[in-house]
Amino acid sequence: MRTIIALLCLFAASAQALDELPGQWQQFGGVSFGCNGRINDIALAPSGLLYLGGNFTVCGDQAAAYVVAYDPTTEEFTPLGSGVSSSVLSVEVVGSDVFVGGLFLNAGGQFLPSIAKWDGSQWSGVGSLQGGWVYSLAWDNGFLYAGGTFTQADGAPANRVARWDGQDWTSLGSGAANGVNDRVRAVAVWNGRVYLGGDFTEAGGAPASRIASWGTGGWQALSDTVGEGVDHATEEAEVTALAASSGGLYVGGRFEQAGDQVARSVARWSGAAWSGLDSGGAGGVSLAGQAGRVFDLQSAGSDVYVAGLFESAGSTTANHVARWDGSQWHPIGTGPENGLNGAALALLHDSGELYVGGFNVHGAGSVAVNRIARWTGSAWTTVGPGGHSGLGGQVAAALFDGGDLYVGGNFGLAGEAPARHVARWDGEAWHALGLDSLNGTVSAMTLWNGDLVIIGSFTRIGDNAMQRVARWDGNQWHALGEGFDRTPWAIHGNEDDLCVGGPNSLASGVTALNGIACWDGTDWQPLGDGLMSGGFATVYALARWNGQLYAGGSFDQMGQAAASNIAVWDGAAWSSVGTLPDEGVDGFIRALLPQKGELYVVGDFSTAGQIAAENLALWDGSSWSAPASPVDRDVWSIAPLGAGTVAGGEFFQVTSPATEPLSRVGYLHNGAWHTLGTGASQGVFGRRVQTLATSGSTVALGGRISLAGGDLSSGLAIFLAQDFLFSDRFSD
Repeated sequence: MRTIIALLCLFAASAQALDELPGQWQQFGGVSFGCNGRINDIALAPSGLLYLGGNFTVCGDQAAAYVVAYDPTTEEFTPLGSGVSSSVLSVEVVGSDVFVGGLFLNAGGQFLPSIAKWDGSQWSGVGSLQGGWVYSLAWDNGFLYAGGTFTQADGAPANRVARWDGQDWTSLGSGAANGVNDRVRAVAVWNGRVYLGGDFTEAGGAPASRIASWGTGGWQALSDTVGEGVDHATEEAEVTALAASSGGLYVGGRFEQAGDQVARSVARWSGAAWSGLDSGGAGGVSLAGQAGRVFDLQSAGSDVYVAGLFESAGSTTANHVARWDGSQWHPIGTGPENGLNGAALALLHDSGELYVGGFNVHGAGSVAVNRIARWTGSAWTTVGPGGHSGLGGQVAAALFDGGDLYVGGNFGLAGEAPARHVARWDGEAWHALGLDSLNGTVSAMTLWNGDLVIIGSFTRIGDNAMQRVARWDGNQWHALGEGFDRTPWAIHGNEDDLCVGGPNSLASGVTALNGIACWDGTDWQPLGDGLMSGGFATVYALARWNGQLYAGGSFDQMGQAAASNIAVWDGAAWSSVGTLPDEGVDGFIRALLPQKGELYVVGDFSTAGQIAAENLALWDGSSWSAPASPVDRDVWSIAPLGAGTVAGGEFFQVTSPATEPLSRVGYLHNGAWHTLGTGASQGVFGRRVQTLATSGSTVALGGRISLAGGDLSSGLAIFLAQDFLFSDRFSD
């Protein structure tokens, strides 16, 4: 974490040209149990430490950039220096060395793309794999095998797989016939041969359907009397997991058939023939009656543990994780709450205990967790320390209501309180909204007639069906009509209106809404013809200004009007914004804010009307203008603050007239940018500030963040601007 704070200090030290907005940060610290993002892989070291790789930035009370060590004895996390710069997909421990592969470019501040080694004190390179990423690593008999999408190793051709001997990389096979013709997702060594699984259809230039082996005699497809490898009747088959055992090689992924055997996404290869994992006439794993997906496998004696996206294994109810004992399937846990509530991506079995990590995993049995859980053999438990008040995931929506702050997004714990995807902060503690939890994420929220209304991907709250929209009256949740068949992304509410926006295919029951609709007290009604654009046209932002409803997003036609990503509804018809149809903006709009007789428009664009306006523009009712110097990346959110506005997003800096740091958030007043905080306590660290809410001089910032003002603050932070924000310095 010291490295990350030092980086923030460096930004701050060079930012003297930008005025600072003084104030005090209120941080929420780390996360209680687990991590704040996806767990892709788990590896065990001889020391007993577990190494986790994934898409997280905070684990427990530690800032940990995409890779972390966990001590099961002390229940503490330890970062590996400053970590790596993006997702880790595979971890392999060899003695005291930890090899990681993934989608990163840097490790420990060095340019070490896709693969790097941690020796316990520092990061170093592992040769050079070029042309793509590393998806899987495996160690055997002095060699490290890497599979992925790369096409060169140490400057020589190596088609998506290569072998490292401690000094150099070599290809598997020679000439044009080395490697495979598409992505490798899994690597394992069994019976002296190297096995690969992935998306490929050729290995060594010969047909091989998603799985092949290499060794004496060169490349071989896994063939029986019917066919090579695995297949799926209606989708592209893939192999994503391999596990060697004394009884054979277990293969997992997404398929319906292995050789001549029916096998739903998991099968066994004996070395000569395929067999399905059949129990009670139902082989493999399934989801909604179809083949599920398997992401990881691990053998343990005669047992094989399976992790993935499924709801049954054979004829047994098993939520995303199950055990095959060689003849039948077993769930992990009992009753309807066995297993996990989200997709399981990674497994580790050690000394009778099972660790399972995944994506959107917020519950294991009846226990609230953050992306990782431990099965003791008889019960599910948490992993890591408690006692923290951060949010174990992304915050996508926030608003103040009196002294309370409501947040929504993708999390399962708020502090130590089980609060799945929505929670309330009263200034001192977190609270769940009722006893029932959402089964999906929250994308936006608003206040409407004194109630909180949320939208998102959820379809149930507790035992009650609520299709992607729900109202909280302070005591219980209520459905609003038939809800929606797709996830809406924008919501606007006041005493007169309650309107939503989303994809052009949005519907409520049998009523087509075409991307935008308002509530009439009984049902959701479309506004005119709605989105008429094809493709993936979507409304991402709504705002009422000057008595009219503005919609922003990604589209080229609203109703009968040609409109470039922004349109206005006057109560009877849609029209474009600007004097010509193409005078909207030339890219995505993510948020709209009416402020002092003007409409702020933010997103990912470079022009508004006929003027340059990088990611931020102003519409005054008749013309466009650029209200400030441009920023270098997307702006996601904007909110009023005193006499100006505060904006957040993915941007790092102001790009003109001089390049000046502006870490994910800035205060805009009279055309000038100001940093939030002073000295080393400026801005936030993380992928983005996705949502902003203000109340007086208080700013709540939510998103994918891990540090605020130089200290740990997972998912959410609060900035308390000094009172002189409203004095002459920032007044009109």
